[in-house]
Parts: sequence; C-alpha cells; structure tokens
Amino acid sequence: MWTAVSGFFHSFFSSRQAKAFSRLAGYPIRNPALFSQALSHRSFFDHPAEQAEFSNERLEFLGDAILDAVIAEYLFRRFPGKDEGFLSKKRDQIVNGKVLSGYAKDLGLLGLMNISFQAKKRAACDSPKLLADALEAFIGAIFLDHSFEMARKFILSRILQSVDLDSLAERDENYKSILLEYVQANGSADLKYVCISEDGPPHQKEYTMQVRINEECLGSGSGRSKKEAEQNAAKDTLRIKNLI
Repeated sequence: MWTAVSGFFHSFFSSRQAKAFSRLAGYPIRNPALFSQALSHRSFFDHPAEQAEFSNERLEFLGDAILDAVIAEYLFRRFPGKDEGFLSKKRDQIVNGKVLSGYAKDLGLLGLMNISFQAKKRAACDSPKLLADALEAFIGAIFLDHSFEMARKFILSRILQSVDLDSLAERDENYKSILLEYVQANGSADLKYVCISEDGPPHQKEYTMQVRINEECLGSGSGRSKKEAEQNAAKDTLRIKNLI
C-alpha cells in the first residue's frame, strides 16, 4: 500500500520542498512523499476514498501518540515531586490545539501544505486544529522515516525548547475565564452553566454541569463542587470548539 501512496505523492513535491522538509525535520529525510502526505489536508482530495488513503489523518493519529509519550516522559523527569494531576494538566497546556497551531505557524507548515484554498484561509485565521494536526502528522512522518529518537529530538528542540516550564508550573488554567473571553470576542451574549445532575449522599455530592451558549447545549463536566464541575464543563466546551 505504501508504494501506491508514495507514487501518488511523487508529483506533489519538488526538490525545494524536499529540502524544506529536511530543514524542518532536522536531518536529511529519506522519503519526501511521506512528508508530503503528512502535510496533505483532506480538503485537497475530491473523493472520500482518497481522503482516507492519502490525507494526513493516519499520520496525525500516530504523531499524536508519539507527542504525548515524549511530553509525558519529559514532564515526569522534570517534575519528580509532582502528582499525576499536575503532570496531566501541564501536558494538556503544552499540547493543546491552540498552542500546537502556534508552533506549526512558527515552523511555516501552512505554506508547505497540500490544502484547498478555503481550508488554507480558515487555517490562517481561526482553525487551530488543522495546523495542530499537520504538526502531529509531521512528527509521525519523522518516526516512520527515521526513528522514535529522531521524532523525540524534533519535539524537544522544536516544541519544548520554546516552552517556559518554570512559568508553566506556576500557572493554573482558568477555563471559565478563557471561555468567557471567547464568547465575548465572538459576540455571544448568553453564557450560562446549568446543573444537569446531582449524585451521591449529601456529604459526598457529585455535580454535573453543562455549558449553554445562546441556549445551545455544549460541553459538560463533573466535580465535587459546582465550581469544579463548571471548570470541567468549560474545559470540555473549549475542546469541542478546538480552542485547547
């Protein structure tokens, strides 16, 4: 199957692009077609069968797992006294869609992508997921073209090097504030949190809250207090909207 994929992409990259892929990857790449696929959005293809076989979605799946593993190991070693909740939160702050999109823009991935004009315009303005997926697919391509160690080196040098971990360790995300800023910036007037269930005995309640924006039901979250549940519901809503 890879022979067919490689043949399909042969016409989509030039020697200049191959050099650009090598420069970004940090080593002389072996298979430019693999990287061309990593930077091919589904909008570039006309038929669902081509989207499934030739878009970057499978490589994105692979790169996402590699990125999570590398970041998790790095944080585990960097913060030996911190618990699982702290480590998970910091990993989410480093690899959320909005942040990854920023890394992808800095690397110039959008200019190398095979993508429809409409999707490219959207990616340049307000679609962090599209660029974040391309970056993860690029990581997957490095892994297949070379090794896990080379993918790890790319992540450490291209992503973690630009993260202020000391500042990150002190920062606690207020998801409700982030969501409120988003709602106000987009002209939505009505943001509210609705309690949709209460479970457990009076001394050990668990609340489930749901976000509603202009009466549209969005994310939900649970917690031991309504405040905690609201934070989790806001976080879920931000994920639904590809903002984290």
